[in-house]
Amino acid sequence: MGKYYDTGGAIAPLMIGTTFDTATTTLADKACARAETEINKYICKRYDVSNYTFTTSPPLLYSLCDDLSVGYMYLAMGRGSKESFTRAKMYMDPAMLNLREIRDYKGDLYDTSGSIIADSSNGSYYAKSTTEDYDNIFDLDDPIKWRIDSDQSTAISDDRE
Repeated sequence: MGKYYDTGGAIAPLMIGTTFDTATTTLADKACARAETEINKYICKRYDVSNYTFTTSPPLLYSLCDDLSVGYMYLAMGRGSKESFTRAKMYMDPAMLNLREIRDYKGDLYDTSGSIIADSSNGSYYAKSTTEDYDNIFDLDDPIKWRIDSDQSTAISDDRE
């Protein structure tokens, strides 16, 4: 039992047509544990996961764990087939998008009553603004492409006129 999954066999209803024998259930347990580790990697930036248990974790984490686990199962069982990879992506991409949004402070976790769970102390001081839509006032390109330009000051002054 993990923090966000009961047993690997719990994802069986999501994998219609898959027989959950002993080997498949063992693989599902490993997929669920891997999904839980991936979830923790993303949310521990903002939330203290040390106190979470299977009965106290935010409900969203259960469904994210299910989706990632099913995706890992399809990857492991597909043996490289294109269809299996597509099916795995169908489950994993939305879950990973949710995790990135939580990590980047664009989404929150809620408890079972619908209340927002408070960030850990480090997250509470997060700056709520970014420069991702900021227009550079000096008309310079991306810093990776910077190079010395002998007539840059002339070009800037010409743009201002």
